Amino acid sequence: MFNLKKLLWSSTVVAFLLVGCRDSPKNRDEETPADSEDTTEEIEDVEADETSEDEIEAESTDTLVGAITDTELTSIDDYDESKWTYADLSSIDHMLENEVFQEENDLYIGTGNNSVMSLGSDFTSVWEDENPYGYQVSIAIDDNYLYNPALGGKRSSGDTVKALDKGTGEVVYEIDIGDYAEMSEILIDDEAIYLTLGYMSDPEEDIYADNISLHKFDKANGDELWSIDFDGVRLSGNRPHHYKLTQSDDLIYLAEEESQKLVARSKEDGSEVWSAEFGERDEAIRHGQTYTSNGSVYVIDGNYVFHVFDEETGEKQAEYDYDGEVPGAMVPFPVFYEDLVFWQDVDEDIHHLKAVNPKAEEELWTLDMDGYFLVDYAMLDGTLYAFFGSLDFVAEENTLMARIEPETGEVLDMIDMGEHMSAKYNNFYIHMGLTEHDGNLAYFYRNHLFIFNE
Repeated sequence: MFNLKKLLWSSTVVAFLLVGCRDSPKNRDEETPADSEDTTEEIEDVEADETSEDEIEAESTDTLVGAITDTELTSIDDYDESKWTYADLSSIDHMLENEVFQEENDLYIGTGNNSVMSLGSDFTSVWEDENPYGYQVSIAIDDNYLYNPALGGKRSSGDTVKALDKGTGEVVYEIDIGDYAEMSEILIDDEAIYLTLGYMSDPEEDIYADNISLHKFDKANGDELWSIDFDGVRLSGNRPHHYKLTQSDDLIYLAEEESQKLVARSKEDGSEVWSAEFGERDEAIRHGQTYTSNGSVYVIDGNYVFHVFDEETGEKQAEYDYDGEVPGAMVPFPVFYEDLVFWQDVDEDIHHLKAVNPKAEEELWTLDMDGYFLVDYAMLDGTLYAFFGSLDFVAEENTLMARIEPETGEVLDMIDMGEHMSAKYNNFYIHMGLTEHDGNLAYFYRNHLFIFNE
């Protein structure tokens, strides 16, 4: 599955960059028949449109705070050693894959050997648990267990979600998902595990599940507490389209792709509490994805419009048209922090990282990536950490890490990470990832692991 994805990405990424989002709704020209009797009025309309585009360009320039290359580079070796750790994990004979979690002196990693491992403070193996199918969704962790999802699909034998004791790697319990072909990422709260599961009526003909249900399991023993069928969502294990549930204290939020509704469901019994309807095609929810931040639920439609709702009542709080182009599906999802959203704006001429406030209908700042692309990014202790790779497809130039002040876009540090640490333009390369957990930010590439903290 991942190999196919990599091949498809490799063949299409250059086209994405050359044409940007030429066929997106914002750039697609409307077909207007010429009117030979009203030529003067038609010319005036065109001139008015051109003026409007100039004004838009001027507004974008007003938010430009500079380029990532404006800040003097600091070698990783000269960066405050209390803020980072490096590990060469080639000795474990597996490349890193999926997720990396650090808790105190312990590491929990997914590997390219279809397994999850625990590593001690000296980065040697403590235990290893195999996964016969590889990782179609991410491993997950909480205070007690590490959750190892083994999903082969199409009702393969032995599909489970295993709750592993973090100290020993022993299986404490398993959730049987053998009747299902697809599943969402694992969602956890203090008491329960939530999964969206799907099966195919005809596994020989169907590509995606046509029977979808939401399930709640007791986190103490894996017992199912309830399940409810609902009106469809496009599940997929491919990481660019992985389906993630989001939550508040009492509700779970789903973008139901079949009916094009954003639905808030009760954690108590799965019943619908509130919903919002969306349209089709360009007005549909982008990637079937929901986001939560600072008491609000966000979805983005195909026209790059942010729709913002109160997480408890469903009251519409904002509708903000994002002035940017985000080509393809295999780019980092937006990052949310309080009322701010960080996302990229990329076409054949510009490569920008932008911060906006949809509730205030305000664009805060634009940072020119200036010859680099955004590998991945995340918030850590109130600071935006962004990783950049070179646009030069020939030279294997070093990956850069920027620490950015989220309100102003000021680059606080620009760190040269010391070696080639990113796959070209494929931030969903399976042996590269970024995980924020427990006050640590783990960035890995193949056998190389950097962990940053504040």
